[in-house]
Amino acid sequence: ESAAWKGEQACKIDRPGGHAEPDESLKLLPESKNEYRFLSDTLVRKELFECIQKEVRDEVNISLEHQKATELLGVIYNLKKGGRLALEFYICLDLASEKVRELYNSGGAEADE
Repeated sequence: ESAAWKGEQACKIDRPGGHAEPDESLKLLPESKNEYRFLSDTLVRKELFECIQKEVRDEVNISLEHQKATELLGVIYNLKKGGRLALEFYICLDLASEKVRELYNSGGAEADE
C-alpha cells in the first residue's frame, strides 16, 4: 500500500515508481558540455531504463546486482490527470520470492513510499 502522504493514489496498492533524473545523465557528460541541450537520445534512454531500477533498489530494497535488464512493457496515459503518461517496465530478479519479501520487510532508503 502506498503512503497516505502521497499526492496521487495515496493508500492504494502500488508498485515501485518515480521519475527520471536528468541530472544523472549530465554527470556522464564532459564538464564543458554539462548542459541539457547536449544530452543525447542514448543518455536519455539510459536514464529512463536505469531510474526504475534505482527505484526498486530504494523502495523495495533489492540491489542493482539482483536485477536483470529492464524491459519497457508500454506507455499508460492517465486521461483523468490531463493525459499524464507513465512508462511501465518489467524487471526480472535473480532472487526467490521469499528473499524478495525478506528484503522488502527489512526496508529500503525510500521504504515509506
